[in-house]
Amino acid sequence: MAAFVMLVADGCSRALARPPLRAGLSAETGEGRILPLVRGQKHSSRSGPLDEAAVARAIQGIGDREQLLRAARVISLVAEPGRLALLLGMRAAGSIAVSDLAIATGMSDTSVSQALRRLKDGGLVSGSRHGRVIRYRICTGTPEASLLICLLEKVPSG
Repeated sequence: MAAFVMLVADGCSRALARPPLRAGLSAETGEGRILPLVRGQKHSSRSGPLDEAAVARAIQGIGDREQLLRAARVISLVAEPGRLALLLGMRAAGSIAVSDLAIATGMSDTSVSQALRRLKDGGLVSGSRHGRVIRYRICTGTPEASLLICLLEKVPSG
């Protein structure tokens, strides 16, 4: 049975789906504190947190569920080696055609097109038509694109 945790830290409060605990501020230290959801319920020392402040910081670090899901989608799209190669190629080349990406990666035009369609559906790349040729580039200006750029910067290049 999922309950909601109310995290109150740094003047922010937000409800998160969590086990039956709630977070609040400790009056003594001002740090985040996890409190039982049901008052008077006894917990063994094993069922409570070892470090309440660390749990409160972890809940705050996990953040909003929607942001977490968006980040997971970006990471899953980047995790496939072929798509990662395409993204790295686009990062280096800027706007580039499917056939040029195919040559650069050693993939077939069909495989490149299918991978680009998934990346485009995920909001990570966009295409612009120049006559009969569509040139693709990495999107900018969205949280997903920002995460993608950070991830790509961590990949060593040859």
